[in-house]
Amino acid sequence: MNTPVFLRNTPSTPVPARYQGGLVLDLFSQPSRSTVAENLGRLVDVVGPLKREGLDFLLFAAAVYVADKKARRQTAPDRWTRELEMSAPVADPSRWEEATPRFVEALSFLTGDRWRLEWRGEENRLRSARGRRRGDFDAVCLLSGGLDSLIGAIDLLEDDRRPRVLLVGHYDSTLTPRVQKRLADSLAGHYGSDRVSLVQVMTRPAARRRKQLYPLPAGREATTRSRSVMFLGLGLAAASACGPEVPLHVPENGFIALNVPLTSSRRGSCSTRTVHPYFFDRMLEALANVGLANPVSNPYQLSTKGEMLNGCKNHTLLRELASHSVSCAHPELGRYEQTGYGDCGYCYPCLIRRAAMHAVGLDEAADYKRDVCNDAELLESNSARKRDTRAVFAALNGASHSSGSSPHVALLSGPIPDRAAVGSYSDVHMRGLEELRTLFADKASAGVRRIAGL
Repeated sequence: MNTPVFLRNTPSTPVPARYQGGLVLDLFSQPSRSTVAENLGRLVDVVGPLKREGLDFLLFAAAVYVADKKARRQTAPDRWTRELEMSAPVADPSRWEEATPRFVEALSFLTGDRWRLEWRGEENRLRSARGRRRGDFDAVCLLSGGLDSLIGAIDLLEDDRRPRVLLVGHYDSTLTPRVQKRLADSLAGHYGSDRVSLVQVMTRPAARRRKQLYPLPAGREATTRSRSVMFLGLGLAAASACGPEVPLHVPENGFIALNVPLTSSRRGSCSTRTVHPYFFDRMLEALANVGLANPVSNPYQLSTKGEMLNGCKNHTLLRELASHSVSCAHPELGRYEQTGYGDCGYCYPCLIRRAAMHAVGLDEAADYKRDVCNDAELLESNSARKRDTRAVFAALNGASHSSGSSPHVALLSGPIPDRAAVGSYSDVHMRGLEELRTLFADKASAGVRRIAGL
């Protein structure tokens, strides 16, 4: 089933008939009429006027993110692969048309869908923005509130050149901003408020309102894959506004960035690919074609999470702040289970986090809602909560029988642009698995080890 998506930045733009029954993403100055809830103007308040291409990509990224949340996979013939046809406004459609094949490759790989992109010649604006002066920053770093982004920010701020760093956080809930702000405030307190600034930007589907001409359908897709596009949109809009040479840092450990599927059922986009090297390569090539060529890097693409922790340039500060970060895939579930916001302990990111913290002697079971190392009841239940841990056990057993030790195992997650680096990525995957194995070997109860087959 095809899902038409039409992004509008002004109410005067007519919506073609074929899009009216799809997702009309209205991003207007009047919140009551918009179908995209956002405060993108905060970015301009901090960095100044956005580069034209940066604004175009930011609004496109917001549309991709909201469409990903609202287009239901269960309506697809295979209950997964959607067909999304998007029309978006940009200042120079000819440049975006040239980059379209790379954008389509990147998005299709990231979300597992079929994308068709069309560009309209329109000038985008953020009418709520008040920024007048260009931002005075030497680097931009994404800050999700997780452990990887915290390490990335610390390592940047430990640079002897004393760079002024803008931390960019995205959120679509009321709880995530608190974690980001607490970490940023602590970094500013340590390194100085003249060197650390935080901007937090919200983007999400708007609630249905009476004044909306094309309200979005009820419900949300639970398998959102596109948050990295939203983060890139924010980060590059900020970096390009500060200057073409200002770098954007995207801190993510190489084990989860590669995200080799733990089992055959998780192949393809069933495993997230938010910072996968193939997605990055295609997306950055497309962005350079449209005029966004700021340096973008993930300094940790060949490091496990444990190696990131061990290599952090300020261990004292990291030990102080690590417990305040949240790495969970669904930290808000505690709100419904009355256990509070934070790391659940049983999702894949939580398991990787625990293994990494254990590798450097910082793991505390009390920091998680459930202790999978000692909770055999959880792992034997019919609950979906056991799925990631069980998949980890299957991967560890597969690797121990040598099937996972191939120098080409990295290719199971998708193409690697630099073929000479395939072996290095495969090594990262195996070292990440070893961190997980060591966690359960050292801490699991006899009952959990029995279930794990370790």
